[in-house]
Amino acid sequence: MPQILLAFLCLLTIVLFPKLADIAVLHGDGAGSFSRWTPAQVANTIFLGTLFFFDGLCLLFALSLLGRRHVSFGRRRLVRLTIATHGAGLLFLLLLAGFELLFEWFNNQYLLLVPITLLLEEMSLAWWVSFA
Repeated sequence: MPQILLAFLCLLTIVLFPKLADIAVLHGDGAGSFSRWTPAQVANTIFLGTLFFFDGLCLLFALSLLGRRHVSFGRRRLVRLTIATHGAGLLFLLLLAGFELLFEWFNNQYLLLVPITLLLEEMSLAWWVSFA
């Protein structure tokens, strides 16, 4: 049941991404920082927060797989690789969020870096899995 709930929350979050990305593209290009909240800052922060939430759900789902007895030793190794890869991606997204919150000149640049980060996560995971 917990895995079904996590999968449902992931799907619900995925449905939100296009609209949140559209809002961030349309309204996120403006000055703002942690000390000076603007509509652009709010749009960017909500988009990044949703990305963190989704990555966190994916990590929780992978961690829940480690607790199952039916997952073989080889599969556990792949799950650990997935956790490590997505954990590194989450740390990079946290770094982007820090830049976005602290510096006024870094507001819309992260929109280009987020898909690149997600693509690099999946490519590195595929590379690791091909050697496993």
